[in-house]
Amino acid sequence: GFAVACLGATSRFLGILAATMRHWAAAERHFEQALIANERLGALPALAHTQHEYGRMLLAWNAYGSKERAYELLNTALITAYALNLPVLVEQLELMISSRGVEHAGILDRA
Repeated sequence: GFAVACLGATSRFLGILAATMRHWAAAERHFEQALIANERLGALPALAHTQHEYGRMLLAWNAYGSKERAYELLNTALITAYALNLPVLVEQLELMISSRGVEHAGILDRA
């Protein structure tokens, strides 16, 4: 037999790439597309990871109003990660959310 894995929408990875390159507007577009596609696919683990990475990108971008959206995404990802029993993601999200208001230097180091 063989295993099949769904990594979710390709636009998630394009968003990570754009964020790593500090191309914020492009990253935002890709992440928004990935949110829609992963939700339509029912790819909940990929959706939670997309919300996490998109939230990290918004914190790094630090544009007007982006912090509120970032924490909304991170909180939603945390709920999904708990429900899906994704302990590594839960730990990462809890750490980010608990340090709210703290400078997020190096936030894209994992991207």
